[in-house]
Amino acid sequence: MTTIINLDRDMLWPNTADQAGIGFGAEFSLGAPVVNTDGTVYERVAYMQTDLATNLAITSGLAIAAGVLMTAPQGDVTPYRVSASSLRTGTGTLAAGLYCAYGTLVTNTFTPQTNEIFLGVVDNSHVDCVVSAPPASNLDWVFGVFLQVQGSGRYASRIAVQRMIGKPPQYASSVS
Repeated sequence: MTTIINLDRDMLWPNTADQAGIGFGAEFSLGAPVVNTDGTVYERVAYMQTDLATNLAITSGLAIAAGVLMTAPQGDVTPYRVSASSLRTGTGTLAAGLYCAYGTLVTNTFTPQTNEIFLGVVDNSHVDCVVSAPPASNLDWVFGVFLQVQGSGRYASRIAVQRMIGKPPQYASSVS
């Protein structure tokens, strides 16, 4: 059971009023991700979702990616709660992995500048973990969390990332 103090930490953060699904970016060679984002670097909470209506057909040996960006930690280790889930439907074979890395942002494209850290397989499943990120060695970098997908078929996913630093807000009323 979630206590009121942990409500902020334990809830999902969809922004359904004004957030369209993020499409996956262009195909890239494995080991050199190019990640499509909404182009915003978030401070506290970031959320993204992809569209199930898209039928993916990724060239063999290549991958596509979509993700969210957070302000990179400076000066101290910073924990981030990362929650991701996916739904694969129909025929086809898709493989999806959840990764994080430091990198650069140009327009809507995030390019990792450090080795990507594998956080788990997200294929008709859910990953929920806390990532303890060390301070970024470059002040221009951002912290990216992204899904990398290979194969073909229909695939929908979502990622929610929350910076877990500072005192949680106090709510005036209880939740029943």
